[in-house]
Amino acid sequence: MSRTLGCMIFELLTGRWLFNPQEGQILRIDDGHLAKIAELTEENLSYKNLTRSRKYDEYFDESGKLLHIDQPFPVTLESAMVKYGLSEAEADAAFIHACLHLDPEE
Repeated sequence: MSRTLGCMIFELLTGRWLFNPQEGQILRIDDGHLAKIAELTEENLSYKNLTRSRKYDEYFDESGKLLHIDQPFPVTLESAMVKYGLSEAEADAAFIHACLHLDPEE
């Protein structure tokens, strides 16, 4: 499924962007975006997929952990949707989660 579709469905249901990272004093927007993806998908990119990127070593260590963020804040997609008062948050989150799956081969 398409990641874009999952993001659009979330936005249509909540009126908010699923990924809207903010630049801080320490973090760059890309670091925040990558951390939010890991948090909401509850997945990490595989080493195989990371090494396809020309800039993977700028954001990740050899084990696939983010270099500039010690620990992402654990926020599940379901809890984010409940926060917006969606009555079918669990089912909606399951569909969106399937769209956001990080490994395109699975």
